Amino acid sequence: MVNGTTSPEPPPDHLSAETDSPKPNACNVQLVLLMCLTLLVSVAVIATHAPALEARAIWIDDTQYLTQNKLVRSPGWASAKQFFTEVLDPSTVRGPYHPLSMVFLMVEYAMVGGCDNLRPYHYTSIVMHAVNTALVILLLYLLFGQPWTAGMVGLLYGVHPVTVEVIPWLSEQKTLLICMLSLLCLITYVRFVQSENVTWFVICAVTYLLALLGKPNTAPLPLLMLLLDFWPLRRCGMKAVIEKIPLFAIGGVFALIAVASYVRTAKLGLPGEQAPLQGPLILCHNIVLYLREILLPLDYASPYPFPKPMSASHPMVLAGLIGTAVLTVAIAVSVRWTRAFAVGGLFFLLALFPTSSFVRFSTMAAGDKYAYFPLVGLLLPLTWALTRFWSGQSFGPASKGKRIGLAGIVLLLAAAEVTASRQRHAHWKNTETIARQMVRHHPECSIYQWALGNALIDQHKTDEALIHYLKALEINPGYANAHHNVAAIFAEKGELERAEKHYREALRLTPNFPVAHYNFGNLLLRRGEVQEAITHFEQAVRLNPRFAAAHQSLITALLHGGQTDRAIEACRQALAHCPRQANLHHQLGTILYQQGRTSEASAEFRETLRINPDHQDAKKMLRATTPP
Repeated sequence: MVNGTTSPEPPPDHLSAETDSPKPNACNVQLVLLMCLTLLVSVAVIATHAPALEARAIWIDDTQYLTQNKLVRSPGWASAKQFFTEVLDPSTVRGPYHPLSMVFLMVEYAMVGGCDNLRPYHYTSIVMHAVNTALVILLLYLLFGQPWTAGMVGLLYGVHPVTVEVIPWLSEQKTLLICMLSLLCLITYVRFVQSENVTWFVICAVTYLLALLGKPNTAPLPLLMLLLDFWPLRRCGMKAVIEKIPLFAIGGVFALIAVASYVRTAKLGLPGEQAPLQGPLILCHNIVLYLREILLPLDYASPYPFPKPMSASHPMVLAGLIGTAVLTVAIAVSVRWTRAFAVGGLFFLLALFPTSSFVRFSTMAAGDKYAYFPLVGLLLPLTWALTRFWSGQSFGPASKGKRIGLAGIVLLLAAAEVTASRQRHAHWKNTETIARQMVRHHPECSIYQWALGNALIDQHKTDEALIHYLKALEINPGYANAHHNVAAIFAEKGELERAEKHYREALRLTPNFPVAHYNFGNLLLRRGEVQEAITHFEQAVRLNPRFAAAHQSLITALLHGGQTDRAIEACRQALAHCPRQANLHHQLGTILYQQGRTSEASAEFRETLRINPDHQDAKKMLRATTPP
């Protein structure tokens, strides 16, 4: 910094064209030091997040992504191809096109062998987070040239409570994956700038494409590169913009695909469709919310629902408006002395923007998982400030005592973060513990009431679950999932009229709801309304052709209705989609046997036993169809 002028500070020595190249021996020492610090930090990160190994929670969209995803649970080239080819209409996960993340989960599912044991998934997440922390350290070292400060800031990142959420939350492995790819993209870009070797830029472009395939909210990466060009790389100019045109083109295509797939498969509230100024209000609210959560991470309450009302009359929205105004002025003033805070703040905002709810893509306003990668932007000014202190450019000449004092402060902060992080991991003990924590903080959030109801259902606490489902409907009468679950409980209790009312409402709100069609069809079949039951079973299998239970119910209903030929046809259609369902082969064999088609029936029973050698009914029927 040059006192008494408005010029920004000069770049760090290792980025200045006027400085001599560092001596090879000095570089080797620094690299060895960097590797040792990275290893120590990685060990600390793994130890901090080790409690995640005991997490047993299945949370919010874990069923959609993993435990009930038909493609993930059928690993193979066919499933991978479907993930990559369903560009605008993803069939198993509502929302954006992100095939690489889904294939990653599918491969992991195949390696683990199912979802009964969650420990291997959490182990993978912990290792991925440790790798991301190491990449953060490497990026900061490349930008600022100081291994000690890069290591210290990397430690603060790796053990920070904000990073907890993505580790025990199974479906958020996608966040860990895209952060890894995004960091590699930025690291290879910085190496391209420093070496002027085009190979690094090619690798940068490839990792950018992979990050987009992981999830399209990585689209702003070229803008983040431009920010790094502005500071600390200091290479602004048309060349820096022109070289990124291919990246902007790729990112633009994926952004359009993301919007189209959201519109087709999920709800998407574009800025023009929202109330006036709602987008800016949400943005201001989220800025202050995230900064509070980062600087003062107290009790765990993420993700955060939208404030009601979304206006300045709400205390948090008003705090967001005032806080954002103050921060804007402070950053504008700081540019007189340094670009660090402006670039760090803009990096955070641009990386956060796709998930900032300015475009309403989620029922939640904010969440720790959304800040996982954007937090890197705030590490830039922190590393810059610590590097200047470490090198003696600020607060007087550097000394051993000052450096030890700084390291001590960082270790104390890290210790406090470790304590808070491990407390947060405790909430992920099981689905009920995390759901109760969220309901305690956000009792008026229908999703959390519904999630707690689901956790209680899994423990057969039906009456208590019903209370929370009804509370969810009281908060949000248009919540189709809650209507469906209430209907299922009433059906189980034998209150069929009340169950029918909620099933019909769930299907009115969400016509493409295969499980609701299936369950409502079963209710109608119980009441003897066979033809309407058939209609709903047909809808269920049309919406989900691999829904084996719905196929079986459809066949049963057709037989009840005396439509044997249609039942045989339905069996064959079911087996075309579910060829390894032993019960379907047995069902078809039984129908054929009753029609006197013994040889065909025998073939089906043999196939049943090939798939399931312990199928006792098939053994009996095979003996009956086999000549003595």
